[in-house]
Amino acid sequence: MTTSPLRVPLLLNASFSLGTGLLSLLVPDAMHLFLGAGPPVAYRVLGAMLVGYSAGLFALGFRPNALLAALASLADLAWVAGSAAILICWSGAFTVRGELALVGIAAIVGLFAWLQLRAIRAGFRFAGARAEYQVRVSVPTSASPTAMWNVIRDIGNIQRYLPSLRSSEIVGGWAPGIGAVRQCIDHKGAKWFELCDTWDEGSAFSVVFNTAADDFPFPFSSMRGGWQVDGTSFGCSVTVWWRVVPRRPLIAGLLFPLMERRVKSDFGKVINRMAVAALR
Repeated sequence: MTTSPLRVPLLLNASFSLGTGLLSLLVPDAMHLFLGAGPPVAYRVLGAMLVGYSAGLFALGFRPNALLAALASLADLAWVAGSAAILICWSGAFTVRGELALVGIAAIVGLFAWLQLRAIRAGFRFAGARAEYQVRVSVPTSASPTAMWNVIRDIGNIQRYLPSLRSSEIVGGWAPGIGAVRQCIDHKGAKWFELCDTWDEGSAFSVVFNTAADDFPFPFSSMRGGWQVDGTSFGCSVTVWWRVVPRRPLIAGLLFPLMERRVKSDFGKVINRMAVAALR
């Protein structure tokens, strides 16, 4: 994904957390008088935690990472939920201005969480599409493009290289190419079908997943995927990609960083196993 959209909201969040943390850490007595609840030492502890959190956010802002930003957003949402719980359970312990301050801080923190998740979604959005998102992985190998393609084009036998699959086979079309239908079943019994809709012999193909099936196991209303082999000076590079439309767009900012990490881990290993087979 493109991480540059994440930089601004992360740095703004870090600055706000640092300012709030320093106030709590340096003037805990004033914070106690203003809010009306909690001993000063509690504000010192909270301030130290916020300063530490802000340091992590600053580091993340200068080197954005979608998964860590998603976790930071979850932490921000937990702050909002915790503030709401405190106000509901101990509202009488705070001054009026203290309650307003808690609500205001929670609102700002919630805004940062929303901006960060929005930036994560933007980083995964497929160019030219408002609702479609892309996750991809590219792995260099020392195998020749021809040898690698000969392994990849055997689409019915993907389970040889992907241990999470119990079986895979071509159930329609009967040969690799446009019109071929691949059925995959994982070890939990989840099943899905993929229709090959493009085929460029020697270099690439793509498939459309049957998301309309009642038992389709993935949280997408539309899903396409593909493989591409590109020659390099030392062998070839293999790219695997997916373009999807999530059924619940609101969770896209949390879903895609997790999906990207899983894809890079699993399919990086798949491509390496294929390269071993291609080099035999």
